[in-house]
Amino acid sequence: MRLFHLPVMLASIIVAAPSSAQSNQAADVPVLALVSAFSNARAQFDAKALDALLTSDYVEVSPVGEVDRRQEVLGFYAPDKATPAPPLTLGTDDVRRYGDIAVVVGSVNFSIPGPNGATVKRSMRVTYVARRVARHWLMASTQYTGVRPTGPGQ
Repeated sequence: MRLFHLPVMLASIIVAAPSSAQSNQAADVPVLALVSAFSNARAQFDAKALDALLTSDYVEVSPVGEVDRRQEVLGFYAPDKATPAPPLTLGTDDVRRYGDIAVVVGSVNFSIPGPNGATVKRSMRVTYVARRVARHWLMASTQYTGVRPTGPGQ
């Protein structure tokens, strides 16, 4: 009789257990604030701000597929290397938290001048991985993937 109760009890625990991946709008605010601050620091070529936002082992996959470590990223965003960037629109599609790790899937949209003078819209998907260190969220990794343009003349 006891053997029957063990599987039933285990099944009820599994069904009642909350998912290990959770998203909670209030708890997501600090993670989304990190994504915003990180994106702003990049757009402004603010290596000092980026330095404060990145984990010591930060790594990213750039839009062209290169793997860049923390020091390479900070060097790329040095103020003397700043180039004009088009205005960016950030989107967030999904936030998942796994304890002290958060994964944010989002998008970056922008417009650039096209070959005939018209404006061309472009988009990238971005996966951000944040890690809570002490009481602060820091960016541990990002990956940028270009979205193939659609429509005529794209």
